[in-house]
This record gives sequence, C-alpha cells and structure tokens, in this order.
Amino acid sequence: MKKIFVFSVVAAASMLFAFAAPKKEVFVKEAQVLSKVDSAKSNSKKWPSSVVIFKDDMSAAKSAQKNWTIERGELKGAEGAPLVIKNAKGVYAISLEFNADEAGEGCIFVRAPKGDVSKAVRIKLCQLNSDKGETSIGSINGVIKPGNKFNETKDGRWSRIMIFVEENGVRVTPNTNLCGHYADRNFLTYKWEDISKKSGYEVAGEGEAGFLCEKGNLKFKNITITVF
Repeated sequence: MKKIFVFSVVAAASMLFAFAAPKKEVFVKEAQVLSKVDSAKSNSKKWPSSVVIFKDDMSAAKSAQKNWTIERGELKGAEGAPLVIKNAKGVYAISLEFNADEAGEGCIFVRAPKGDVSKAVRIKLCQLNSDKGETSIGSINGVIKPGNKFNETKDGRWSRIMIFVEENGVRVTPNTNLCGHYADRNFLTYKWEDISKKSGYEVAGEGEAGFLCEKGNLKFKNITITVF
C-alpha cells in the first residue's frame, strides 16, 4: 500500500511539473524537411550540404551595409539598405530563424533583378500589428496573401521559416507551423507566373536574394543556404 501511495505522489508531481513547465519550441531538423520535399531535385539520392552563413562575419554578403551587424551569432538589421546574399542563384533553399521587436517589419526577397528590391519577389516575414490582411506574414509583394495562417511572434519567440526557390515558383514553410510537423504538409506554393500577374510586372528569370528591414529591428540566426 505504501509503495502504491509513493508512486501516486510521484506521478501526480510529474504531471503537475509537465503542465507548469513552459512549452519548448522544437524545430524540425532541416535534413528531415529536405528529405520530405518533392522538389525538382528530389530525385537525387544525395542532397547537397547546407552551408551556414552570417554566423561569424559578413563574408556571405555581396555588399555589407552599415545597418546590418553580427553579434553572438545573430544577424541584426535596422531600417535601411537591403543585405544581398552571395551565390543565391538557380534552385536553392534558405532556412533561418527570425525575431522582431514590436515595430519590426521586414522580408526575405528573391529574384531581385540587379539587386532591385522593388522588382523582387518579397516574402513578408513580420508585421506584428497587421490586420491579417494581404500584407500579413507570408504575403508576396503585398498583393498575394498566404493561404495558411501564420503565427505572429509578439512575445519574443524565435520563428523558423524555409524558402525554396525553384524553376517554376517559390515555396514557403508557414513559420512556426514547422514545429512538430513535416514542413512539406504546410507549404505555401506560389508560381512565378501568378506572382507576375498579381504584381503587375514580370518576375525576373534570375536575380539577387537577401533581407530587408523596413521598420524597427529584425534579428536572424541559424541561416543556411542549400544550392541544388
């Protein structure tokens, strides 16, 4: 009887601790995501290695801007000029975690002809006071709203996103929905031709990729690029 009582107390204490402990975000490993992706290059038995960029210095930047810095492995950006990534061409994937202050707004851009962000495909990362309209997180160029709801991070949490730039279009994993799920079940898929129609100008056949902080401050970490 005594053993049963002791077991019950331990079990009850364990359950109480489980409910009291804060929920820890668990991101799906990049390799696990890539192995599930049905991309143009997924027939290859061996996927290329992902290269970590902007962890220690700006050597992965095509042009380092004064409003971008690296501190303790985090890339920090304030309102100003974009940061262009070297060698982000062809078919590739960009994976990262991001964080924003209360005023933070920004995007990842791809296919910027000659670095012209105004003509790029811009994927909204954060707009914390958004009304969930067409300019909400995951929107393209402010004219195509995401089909899936993104989780906005007003409490300081880091969110992860993965973007696949392919020959026919771009696919985006919906933010923190990556946690605990295979990302391929949740992709937002946009065709270049559809983006062109909605945006009113032709998406460039090739171009630069990078980051733009439009308001406030943004932080990025664990940034990798995988070129296929």
